[in-house]
Amino acid sequence: MHGCYILEILEEASLVVTHDNKRVAKVHEVIHEMAQWIASRAGGGSHKPWFVRQNITSEQLSSEEVEAWFQLERVSIVNCNLNCLPELQFECPSLLSLNIQHNRGLKNLPKIFFQQMSNLAYLNLSFTGIHEFPASIMDLCNLEFLDISCTRINSLPNKLGNLKKLKYLFCGYLFLGELQVELLSSLHSLQVLDVYPYGYVESKGLFILRKRGVKGIGMCVSSNYILERLSNLPIVNINIKYINGLSTLHFSSLTSEEHGGPKELQISFSVAIQNLVINNRIKTSLKLLRLYQLQNLRSFVWTIEPKEVFPMLQIVQIEACFSLTSLHWVFHLPLLHALLLQDCYKMKELVNEEERENKEDDAITTFPKLKYLKIVRLPKLVEISSCAIDFPHLSKVHLEDCPNLKRLPFKPDIVSNQGLLIKCERKWWERLEWDDANVHSQFCSNSTEDEEIAEFFVGNVPMEDEEIAESFVGNVPEFGHKDLPRKFGRHEVLRDYVPLWGSVSICGKRPQMEDAVMTVPRFFHIPMTMLPADLVVDGIIPDLISLSGHFFGVYDGHGGSQVANYCRERLHLALVEELKNIGTSTGDDWQKQWEKAFINCFLKVDDEVCGKVSRGAAGSTSDVSGEISISLVSGSAGMSEPVAPENVGSTALVAVICSSHIIIANCGDSRAVLCRGEQPVALSNDHKPNREDEYARIEAEGGEVVIHSDRYCVCGVLPVSRSIGCKYLKPWIIPDPEITVVERAREDECLILASDGLWDVMSSEEVCDAARRRILLWHKKSAGTTATPSRIQKSEEADSAAQAAADYLSYLAMEKGSMDNITVIVVDLKARRRKLVSGWT
Repeated sequence: MHGCYILEILEEASLVVTHDNKRVAKVHEVIHEMAQWIASRAGGGSHKPWFVRQNITSEQLSSEEVEAWFQLERVSIVNCNLNCLPELQFECPSLLSLNIQHNRGLKNLPKIFFQQMSNLAYLNLSFTGIHEFPASIMDLCNLEFLDISCTRINSLPNKLGNLKKLKYLFCGYLFLGELQVELLSSLHSLQVLDVYPYGYVESKGLFILRKRGVKGIGMCVSSNYILERLSNLPIVNINIKYINGLSTLHFSSLTSEEHGGPKELQISFSVAIQNLVINNRIKTSLKLLRLYQLQNLRSFVWTIEPKEVFPMLQIVQIEACFSLTSLHWVFHLPLLHALLLQDCYKMKELVNEEERENKEDDAITTFPKLKYLKIVRLPKLVEISSCAIDFPHLSKVHLEDCPNLKRLPFKPDIVSNQGLLIKCERKWWERLEWDDANVHSQFCSNSTEDEEIAEFFVGNVPMEDEEIAESFVGNVPEFGHKDLPRKFGRHEVLRDYVPLWGSVSICGKRPQMEDAVMTVPRFFHIPMTMLPADLVVDGIIPDLISLSGHFFGVYDGHGGSQVANYCRERLHLALVEELKNIGTSTGDDWQKQWEKAFINCFLKVDDEVCGKVSRGAAGSTSDVSGEISISLVSGSAGMSEPVAPENVGSTALVAVICSSHIIIANCGDSRAVLCRGEQPVALSNDHKPNREDEYARIEAEGGEVVIHSDRYCVCGVLPVSRSIGCKYLKPWIIPDPEITVVERAREDECLILASDGLWDVMSSEEVCDAARRRILLWHKKSAGTTATPSRIQKSEEADSAAQAAADYLSYLAMEKGSMDNITVIVVDLKARRRKLVSGWT
């Protein structure tokens, strides 16, 4: 039985009291003594001693502690910073339970470690750094419970089927992909299987589990066929994503009288869904509902009162649902602890006028249990409620980028919520309108005046252990345990990071302009499956399913501007298409996924340019909602006319930036350089015909490299060996990009992407130094102001400091005699995330 479930039963029976979001449980002395007596020999329990160590920093166990294991029945070493376990030189025949969860430094286990524990029935390795499934686990023939959630393990061996007594298998937050039918068919005693939210089981495997009478399943569903059959399955946790062709989702299709319904439900990346219909006839046990990237979701249709169908719902998280306009149904949920709304650009109010009239006589307290309220980037939100409402338990509020929200619907007794913390923009706080000035006067702040984001609180400054844990942002798995972040705001820094950039593209001394440039903030939410496991396991936030990705592209045309212009409008959209396809596949590690996505993207665009396939959709992501605005290229859908003459092509240098990584894809001789700790770090290698590997490739294909006008050229024509287009020089000119992935570091200053018009006359050292100094100079002259217009969010204007650096680099290139077009993007990696300072348009 799951520990959290047992804890809830004990709490309901008033045998324990929990604190700090159930991280701490206190028990009365009498109950404690009774429990000890029951576990003792006198109480009919075992007389074997236990070994328990928790929250004590100790990288390894002493020899005396290990030597006592042979007579122990249970060993629990939790959150002790262990980095190794000893080689056991003796058998432990009495050991039934081993719990070593939350020791992130523990990355390897001795090879024969478990061979000495023949009777072990319970094993918990969750939240450790183990990256390979320990082979000696297969020797545990009596094992009934295994938890490897939130480790770095990315595959399960088929020999796991040797564990014939295994009843509970928890593999939460592992990127396992599909569980093989052979493995499932061999686990004869399996009762509960959790591979949520990333792993999944196909129809044959589900048939086996259902026939065997499995009592609980947690998994991801990306198939309409499986979705239609969920009501016949004992689903406990479910992540529904990438569902196509379904405009209306009925919640009743996820539940049944026999199996109940999910306790945790995520629905994401399903753009066709417009309506969620809640038409259940029975109460559900749903505790967490997360809706993410449902761009066309417009309404919730209710045939029953929300409080009747969702009496247990505690967390509601809605992000990037651009078409929602109100959310009235959350007001009276009896156990709602956390409400998180983000990037819902059309939402004007939480409760609409019609619903307010219907509820005028409703005496039920609004938000009776709400502790945490987060509202971020709702630019059209005018009001939470037109009248003051109750928040009897509210402890933390995070409000940001809601410029049209003028007042908070607090009653005067809100000041009795001692420790209430409101995190918001200082300028927004100063403009707030208050119905009761006394309420405003009760709030204090320790934030300095130059901080854009300030914290205001009632009473004493909240202590860290009294804060509402940021665990409300994301998931608290019903299966397995989670160590969620405690620092307020860490989630936002990672999830909502938007880089600051400036760009310039000038003709220079060339007779015509052939360069192009593109910047697309928030062009795609990068799944965590495409980032290294370190970020998931060691990066504080294993609950995140994605990070915002931002696109920057430099295209240097040759022979004409047509291909560069086509790449500017098309390549980022083609990359989104490939990333979505990658998101539904499994099996490759994260770096191979990026390589696959970029290579397929570049090849697709090259085929379109050369007329081999119908052209894709071209457009921009300038719409404020974040939706890609697409307009088809003129012509019929089956058109295969080339974009340009055969001698026209373009290099392509692309950077995808998120809060944790920089991913570079380069095809040609444009260049990306990272300024790290005042030193340049090359993130791309020029594709020149005289590069040894490129020279060999061209000759192997029957081509030749000829010196022409003091430059090495393919067939004496083109001084670059890779390019999109240039059909007449294929197969010697190829569109395949080279991919570089780097983890961001504190000392990163800025990233420079530029065409060869800059690099022909300036070294990497000169460019980095000039960009860094110009950014610092701008901030010094501007006295640290951060007047970045709100339109930066819409990819229409750039950051002033980064723009000054880009302009200065293009000026220096001209001064140093550059004879080419000059295109430069400067991304400031050091600056703090900017806030909106004016209304949305």
